[in-house]
Amino acid sequence: MAERGLCSRRNADDYISRGWVFVDGHRVSELGTRADPNAEITLDRQGQADQQSRLTILLHKPIGYVSGQP
Repeated sequence: MAERGLCSRRNADDYISRGWVFVDGHRVSELGTRADPNAEITLDRQGQADQQSRLTILLHKPIGYVSGQP
């Protein structure tokens, strides 16, 4: 999942641990399971809802732009 850019490795491990990941229709229960590059990877509804609730923000920081927490 992480190699395909679907989520981070940490999120993939979490989704697998919760039983939310299916490869070609079969539930994946073992962390680090390899999938064929042509395999269909799907999430159940709970996994989809969790993934849709996340927000990613990309920021282009030109030279001199300072960002951080106050």
